[in-house]
Amino acid sequence: MKKTHRSFLVIFSLILICTGCVSQQSFQSVVQQLERERLQNEQLRKEMDQLRTEAAKHKEDSARLAGENQTLLKSAQEDKTKTDELSAQVESLSRDVARFSKKKGGAVVVAKKPDMSWAKGLSDEFQKTFRDEIKKGDAQLKQTQDRLTFVLEEPLLFEPDDVEITKEGEDILVKLGGVLKKANGRQIVVGGHLDDAPIAPSMAKEFPTAWEFTGTRAVSIVRFLEEEDKISGKILTAAAYGATRAVAANSTDSGRAQNRRIEVTLLP
Repeated sequence: MKKTHRSFLVIFSLILICTGCVSQQSFQSVVQQLERERLQNEQLRKEMDQLRTEAAKHKEDSARLAGENQTLLKSAQEDKTKTDELSAQVESLSRDVARFSKKKGGAVVVAKKPDMSWAKGLSDEFQKTFRDEIKKGDAQLKQTQDRLTFVLEEPLLFEPDDVEITKEGEDILVKLGGVLKKANGRQIVVGGHLDDAPIAPSMAKEFPTAWEFTGTRAVSIVRFLEEEDKISGKILTAAAYGATRAVAANSTDSGRAQNRRIEVTLLP
């Protein structure tokens, strides 16, 4: 286009010169006019190229947005499917609850708290029988919503690092048996507890961990209650807790002493 325009300008100039129809000034004016038009054409061409570039970019953006829109639509559909599935599960559970309520006469079933009225009499017996031990802090009585627990510290029943019941410990167990006979057949769990100190070297071969150690102590007490106090073995259970249920910090001597204990728990 630029070459054609220049050729036309040369031809037109030759014609004007040959015919002598225009003056030199008029000739210059025409040339300037043609140059302005050429520049305008160049500017228009650049603008058209820019518009084509922008149009291509807009086309790419439109394609990208269309792809993102499809992804969002797919995600929304998946969410709707999940919501529908959850709604169906809720409806199914609601129907099950309705059927269950109907079978129960429409009443709401509420779990009842265990009847702990029996614990009052036994609690009084423990307090009276072990008054001195409780006063000294060697024993304590705990009652929760579903059980009564009598805690005896290690010195009442055992020498340190030993599983054999001492003579004084046997006297304590005789008194304990007298109270437990009034438990009216309730389940009795004797649990052995220990601190986190290693087992004494002299006992480690026979009792490598606190599990064996505390279990043997608990069994010794259960056997005494059954054989000497004549409490039925059907309601007795020996449990080993090792060092897993500390009630105080093992970083102090007093804390370790509290953790080395026997717990006698009565269940409703």
